[in-house]
Amino acid sequence: MAERAIAEFGPHESIIHARRHIPGYVGSVPDDLVLRAAHAAGGVGRGPATAILIGRGTGVDVVVRHDIGEGRSMIRKSFVSAHDAELSAYRSAFVRRGGTRWRAPVVYELAHAPGGTWHLFIEDVGTVARRFDGATMIDIAFAIGELNGASLAIGAGSDRAPPSHRSTATPGSPRALWLPDPDDVDRDGALDALVGTGLARAAHALVVRLAERREALVRRLGELPTVFSHGDPTPGNVGSVGGRRVLLDWASSGRAPVGTDVAQLLQAPNRLIDARPRLPAECLAAYGGGLRRSAGTSALSDEDVEVGLLIRMMSGSLRWQIHQLRIAGSRPGLTENLSRLTRDGERLLELVGP
Repeated sequence: MAERAIAEFGPHESIIHARRHIPGYVGSVPDDLVLRAAHAAGGVGRGPATAILIGRGTGVDVVVRHDIGEGRSMIRKSFVSAHDAELSAYRSAFVRRGGTRWRAPVVYELAHAPGGTWHLFIEDVGTVARRFDGATMIDIAFAIGELNGASLAIGAGSDRAPPSHRSTATPGSPRALWLPDPDDVDRDGALDALVGTGLARAAHALVVRLAERREALVRRLGELPTVFSHGDPTPGNVGSVGGRRVLLDWASSGRAPVGTDVAQLLQAPNRLIDARPRLPAECLAAYGGGLRRSAGTSALSDEDVEVGLLIRMMSGSLRWQIHQLRIAGSRPGLTENLSRLTRDGERLLELVGP
């Protein structure tokens, strides 16, 4: 098991990963930091600490809920690196300030402790939903559009500018576009048996055309405006307090092509889309509304936004969908998702042109 962890994460990360699996492990933190953060959070002292997450985030030692008295609590996230994207996000006035429809958790304390560990103490927003309904997805699409658009409206030299680190490979480089391999779609005819010959052939034809147009797609990706993105607006990372969406876990944040966040929100498989086929269009419209609210009506074209969304869907969801079909077989929703993604790919090629 240790050898497997080292192979997957590297020697340093494998130690962190293994440590998070120790029952009751809550890390170590100086008492004065906890008390200072508790006071800022309106607490009265330091109570029990409980680990609430066993994850694999790079550089994250532990995530802990601290009881601070009078029925209140706060969250501590400890990092072993000062260069973590999440730390950069929380240090920025841009993220701390938030917008009219979104905000980050309130930061009570962010400090460096002996031994090289950084401790981030933030607001506990309580239990977050593990699934969205359609109306919630549309509302979140507007909120992340407002987040993305705000980074276009603020000049890079401003003290309120968002962090400049990138969350993806540099747009315009071949590494930024991860398309399915045509051989994976057509290999041994397995996909025909899973989804039917018609859809299998359509998916294979699309993947071949995407591969043929790769250079044009990479070039178009490089032409898209980049915005500061959350990077992972999935159900477990979005809370709601006082009518605003609270975006949690900024570990994947950074500058990325416009449309990346809304593509992550809509990523396949998504059972909601099966029941509400218009949901992607509704989310795209809401996302565009959030962008324009923050950045102005002329900051972005509708085509740029749609191309950014569709490129991300091809680079992420389509690859994952084909892989899942091959390893898990046909399941409810998978065939419908592949059919929808095939149509999305045709739309992308239409927008990019010959």
